[in-house]
Formats: sequence, C-alpha cells, structure tokens
Amino acid sequence: MDQVFEKLNAEIKRTNQKLTMRTAATNLYASVPTGIVVVALMWLLNTFNVW
Repeated sequence: MDQVFEKLNAEIKRTNQKLTMRTAATNLYASVPTGIVVVALMWLLNTFNVW
C-alpha cells in the first residue's frame, strides 16, 4: 500500500511541476494590460468575497 501511495505522490508532484512551468510560461507571454485587468478583477472578487 505504501508503494502505491509513493507512486501516486510522485505522479502528483510531476503533474504540479508541469502545471507550474506551464503557468510561468503563459505569464511570461501575457501582455501587461491583460495582467493588470486580471489582477484588478481578482482584487474586486476578493474584496467582495465572491472569489
């Protein structure tokens, strides 16, 4: 059972790393105005507890 969980945990870590690298790459190519709009929208959602 421990071996199954170790393999599953390793796969989850690999998947998270792929997602993190993909997110970082996407953010590098995102335009500044779009980033500002997204940050403002997230702030508004968080401020009004919609998020």
